Formats: sequence, C-alpha cells, structure tokens
Amino acid sequence: MRKIENGQILTFEEYSLINDGLGNIGTFKKKGDSLHIMLDNQNKFYRIHLYNKKLTLTPVTSKYEIICDEGCTYIYTKTDNTQVNIQEENIISGKITFKEDDNEMAGVFIKNKTKNVLTVTDYYGQFVMKASKNDDIIINYPNMQMVEFKITDKKNYDIILEEYVHQKSPKEIRQEKRELRRKGFIKYEQ
Repeated sequence: MRKIENGQILTFEEYSLINDGLGNIGTFKKKGDSLHIMLDNQNKFYRIHLYNKKLTLTPVTSKYEIICDEGCTYIYTKTDNTQVNIQEENIISGKITFKEDDNEMAGVFIKNKTKNVLTVTDYYGQFVMKASKNDDIIINYPNMQMVEFKITDKKNYDIILEEYVHQKSPKEIRQEKRELRRKGFIKYEQ
C-alpha cells in the first residue's frame, strides 16, 4: 500500500482525473465533503475539510467513517488551479455522543479558542480540526451543557454531552411563587 508522504504533489485534472506526480494516473469522485480516489489500483476514501486556504484530507472507510485516531490527517496547500502540496499538521479528531442514549450528535460546534478555528460534527458525531497541545477547546450545542478543555498529547477525544438543566436562583424561585400566589394556585401558609 503506497502512502502519501510529505512533499508529494497531487494534481486534480479535468474530467475527474488525478495524477500523483509519480506516473500514476487515476480518477476521483467528490461529493460534498467526501472524496473517493481510485489510483494505482487502490481505492482510497477521505473526508475533506477546508480552513485558512488549506485542504485537509482525513482517511476514512468506504462508508466515510474516521479510521485513524493518531493524527494521520494531511494538510494540502493550494499552489495554483490544479496542484496541491502535502504537509502534515497537528490534527485532532473525536466523536461526540449524548449521555442519555449514547447516540452520536451531528451538528455540534467545536471551537479552538486559541487558534480561532471552528468545525462541526458530521452525521456520525465525528470531527477533525487543527489543534496543538494546550489549545483551549469549547464544545457547544443548544440545550446541552457547554464543555471546555485543553488539548493534551492525545489525538483522539471522545466527548459526552449532557442535557443542560437550569438551576433556579432563590430570587427566581421567590418570583415564581409570587406569580403562582397572584394567580391563586398557591395559598399563603399560616
């Protein structure tokens, strides 16, 4: 199995042709954030992410599920209309699930506060983003408790979100009781 290495150039040409610069010519199919490359008698599947004019390709299964948890995402920099240079960057990945039923959560916002990079989980609750050790990460989703943490040496993070339960202040409780008394639902205690 041939692996894409630093410094190699991929050329995406017209009519869905791809050239790896080593004499191998194949085809590619792109649909949304999914990329399927057929090159050198091999099928390779990637998930595409774009940020800061860089294209990230994360190796995935044929069902586009993330298979790598050790920072094996590649960053591509656009050099002209057709060529892309490869260089490895520090990338983290993870999966976000709901505590109540252990289901994957799509559409969850993950923000790297340090680098000001934002990403969103996919249909399977998975995400990939650029991050370095000690970066501050914030995970936010409506009606869920916000999660904040610092990046460590880990490359893969499994995050469990819990439903947000508002804790009423003593003032809010007094105001509610007052309103219920006014409406006649609660009688004054004697």
